[in-house]
Amino acid sequence: MREPYDIPDLRRWLYAATGDLCEDASARIYEEVRAHFADAVEAGLDEGLTRDEAERAALEGLGPPYRAAKAFRRSYLTKYQDDLVTWMEAPWRRPGRLWVLASHTICMLLFRASFGRPGDFLIVVSITMTCWMLLIHCGLVPHLFRRGHPRRALLWAAFNVPVAYAVGLLVVCVHLPPGEVVAGDLPAMYAVLGVVLLLAIGLAAPIYRKLGADSCAPG
Repeated sequence: MREPYDIPDLRRWLYAATGDLCEDASARIYEEVRAHFADAVEAGLDEGLTRDEAERAALEGLGPPYRAAKAFRRSYLTKYQDDLVTWMEAPWRRPGRLWVLASHTICMLLFRASFGRPGDFLIVVSITMTCWMLLIHCGLVPHLFRRGHPRRALLWAAFNVPVAYAVGLLVVCVHLPPGEVVAGDLPAMYAVLGVVLLLAIGLAAPIYRKLGADSCAPG
């Protein structure tokens, strides 16, 4: 079996092309590219090129590393995305547990502040929303990862907050007396819901397809 090809120029190309990717994806690409490079060098030697000429031709055949990096990022998890998936799998590990508590507390306070007035009913709804979100993030999402359903886990994790906010908003609007929810409150609440929903889509969309095949992803 031919030894993997390893020269300084190829190592520099690989570092530039895979520097943003997670460790498992980088390792997989390293193997594939080095094997392809070795085949290209052998083909050049068979055509009568010197080894240096064959290596240069094989390197040129790989194309610019920045272009390869862009293509790789469309198919493989980046380091940041891999860290995010790892946090979803085990949200109570440091520093994930601090983020869980902080983000859900902020969501509760934001929901409560959207109405701009005190009320025991709003406090109850806010606390119920927070408990629901914690249950999803710390119970259902890790469970789905363990059962081998990373895409479902991602969707639950990403859309947990906007769904909880929308349900809380609906409950308040339905159950409070008409005079308790004024029209001036609604645009701000809808704006917050829209921003949270866009953030959720921005979080989930780049990762969803990659979870089906990337080696960094669980399942």
